[in-house]
Amino acid sequence: GPSTQLGVFAAVRQHKWQDRVLSFGAFVWLSVPEVLSGLLLLLFAASTGWFPVGGMRSLDWDQLDAGGKLADLLHHLTLPAIVVGLIPLAARMRQMRANLLDVLRLDYVTTARAKGLAEGTVIFKHALRNAINPLITLFGYTLGALVSGSFVAEIIFAWPGLGRITLEAILTQDQYLVMGAVLMASTMLILGNLVADLLLAVADPRIAYD
Repeated sequence: GPSTQLGVFAAVRQHKWQDRVLSFGAFVWLSVPEVLSGLLLLLFAASTGWFPVGGMRSLDWDQLDAGGKLADLLHHLTLPAIVVGLIPLAARMRQMRANLLDVLRLDYVTTARAKGLAEGTVIFKHALRNAINPLITLFGYTLGALVSGSFVAEIIFAWPGLGRITLEAILTQDQYLVMGAVLMASTMLILGNLVADLLLAVADPRIAYD
């Protein structure tokens, strides 16, 4: 994904300006609270008019064709997706960079370079396969976090998502809706971990499930 690619890009250019720019950008974005970043993007949308300031659909939704409805939905989804997705993206990028730098210092990577292998082969065929394992493990927690941790963006942008519905259910003491939301978030967490385990077996031949 983008976080892996950016992390690899930053690691292979360690201490260069590209690495410094990406690391600084990730540090800044991780330091900004989600509610503040959402409000800043909402202010940007209101001042420029490039994006809708809230809601899931435009007023003329029923008059659009299928392609227009999809484009309108994606247009409304852009800013909430940025708020929800960029913090995990920055965190995964930093994690990928640190993992790859650790692996590049190992003896087998030095041996591969001494054999005259191309740098791209050393990185992508030998080092990356071991460095990516912790990132795959973290992927298992991402799906559950996206379902349960997006209520801030949903409230700011008036997006009718599960997080917002869950918060309203808690305030109105609708226990059945809260139980359903918790069940859905738990299911996503279990499925995410299952997918992560299967991907680990594919990425690392040393892992086998009997």
